Amino acid sequence: MKKHLGIILIFTTALLLRLIFIDKPDGLWNDEYVSWSIASKPFTDGFWQGVVSQCHMPFYYLYLKLSMFLFGQSDLVLRLTSVFAGILSVLVMYYVGKEKNKSVGLLSAGICAISAFLIYYSQEVRFYSILFFFSGLNLLGTIRIIKNPDKKNFILYLFSVFMILFTHTIGFVYVFFNMVVVSINLIKTFKKLIFSLWGCIFAGGLLGLPLVVRILTSQTISQWWGHFSISKIGFLFTDYFSPVITNLTNAPDNFFYMPNLVVVMLVPAIIALFGIFNSLHRNTLNKQLLLSVLFTVLVMIGASLLGKLVFLTKYTIEIYPVLIYLACFGIAKLEKKNLKIFIISLYCLISLGYILLH
Repeated sequence: MKKHLGIILIFTTALLLRLIFIDKPDGLWNDEYVSWSIASKPFTDGFWQGVVSQCHMPFYYLYLKLSMFLFGQSDLVLRLTSVFAGILSVLVMYYVGKEKNKSVGLLSAGICAISAFLIYYSQEVRFYSILFFFSGLNLLGTIRIIKNPDKKNFILYLFSVFMILFTHTIGFVYVFFNMVVVSINLIKTFKKLIFSLWGCIFAGGLLGLPLVVRILTSQTISQWWGHFSISKIGFLFTDYFSPVITNLTNAPDNFFYMPNLVVVMLVPAIIALFGIFNSLHRNTLNKQLLLSVLFTVLVMIGASLLGKLVFLTKYTIEIYPVLIYLACFGIAKLEKKNLKIFIISLYCLISLGYILLH
């Protein structure tokens, strides 16, 4: 019990933060109402048409539909489905970090627990909380299959890939670059495994191709809108690591739009950025993981510039577990203990202080 005290405290904190203010007095907002509306429709009378009309893959609506069948349809029950995925994500990130060592595991779980971005989406009736969970599983599978490419890790990795693709219409962007990383590391000694991996994904893609084509070619006024600005790249990072969330719908063009919150926005983000860069020193896999993130973001920027989608932080949530892991990896490897304690304490103080006060 004593050796698990750290993760128990982190898990409890994560749960409490996700339950505070979960009962929203204004009820469901537009996108949440759409989630409920689709999930509440019968399979033979509107469900699949609703999925296609929203340009999203069907898993979340199936998950929500099952939860509604088992537990009812109150706003609180609907939000708790996201809370459940959110707290499971904390445990997943703990095991991701433990692939390096326990300190990285606790730090990864801790950042996940107090992330304002994840808390926000753990209280929303949308698919982003469960998508982060699958993305965390994917990172765990990625690290494990590269370390030990056995059948169990192959299944874990393949499962996480399919669940990302079955949850997020544009999840294939991250999945592609992630699979390139896995392929580069295993192609020399496990050619058959790599060909099997790409073959499984290709076969699954063919099966789901008609649905993807319908989703991407359907006319909708609820998603593909807005414009790209350089500030949104900065907001991507501050949304993930600071407690101030800006780029939820359409962020302002001025990055310093709230001068009184500049310190709260920048300090945690700078700490995380420092950790990420420190994690790259003499670590090839970490460099590859970061490159997969950067290429994913570049594709999203390109699509935004072409007017195909809005560059919102939540649309890139698949990269978030990688960024958390790299940041914690780099912070944990600091040799000066006092500096490490100061950095971690400052990050937690700013994040928790802002969350509880706002």
